[in-house]
Amino acid sequence: MNNREYIESGMLELYATGLLSIEEMRDAELKACQFSEIKTELESLQTLLERYAMKYSMISPAGLKEQIMQQMESSATVADSKVKPIVRPISSTQAPSINYLAVASMALLVIAAGFAIRFALQADQYKQKVNQLTQAQESSRIALNATSHSLVNAQEQLTALTDPNTERITMQGTPKSPESIAMIYWNKETKTVYLDVKRLPAQPSDKQYQLWYIDTANKPVNAGMFDVNSDNMLKMIDAPDALAFAVTLEPRGGSPNPTMDQMYVIGKVHS
Repeated sequence: MNNREYIESGMLELYATGLLSIEEMRDAELKACQFSEIKTELESLQTLLERYAMKYSMISPAGLKEQIMQQMESSATVADSKVKPIVRPISSTQAPSINYLAVASMALLVIAAGFAIRFALQADQYKQKVNQLTQAQESSRIALNATSHSLVNAQEQLTALTDPNTERITMQGTPKSPESIAMIYWNKETKTVYLDVKRLPAQPSDKQYQLWYIDTANKPVNAGMFDVNSDNMLKMIDAPDALAFAVTLEPRGGSPNPTMDQMYVIGKVHS
């Protein structure tokens, strides 16, 4: 019998309740000394039984002792009682059987309580494992969706960059930030716009960069907000017609019109 079989045999419950023979108790103690798994299980079971006994222990009502003593004293004063008590002695063969039955009943109750507590703890452990597996499955699903989304975006970007109708526009730094540079990939047929930031200063926490395109009426049109915190190419708002593209630094959330003294890069459409 291996350790797990011994634990599940119920011998430890019988040991905790004192119902084993001396040889069996010595065997259980020896196994507990030799194997940490059995020792841990026995200590856990003893702790559970102690908690169970403490939880369901009964406290005598206040004043019960005084009431019993008073009744005994009043009964002792009745010396001339006409009714003599009838004493029926219990035979020697009946007393042991009654005592053994009471002890066996209490032992069975304690053992049943021990098994119930163990099964309840095992059920909680299984629930925790199920919750952990569910969370792991959800994390895997989210990661898979993110990877799938990234692949779709990469495919779309590759299609846009290799399309003959996609024009590559270089936005050079302005006197505000001469070292800045960014690229625009604008498809004249699909109207899609991709922004590739090569170099821009990090924006303050209350600011965002805003992309603009100049339409055929020479009016600036919002093409989307972005932060300089990613190396990925960004898909911006479509541009039906454009003469040029520019980037300004605006309050977080964007502005209806570009702040001209905060323009960092600008580039003209070639044709």
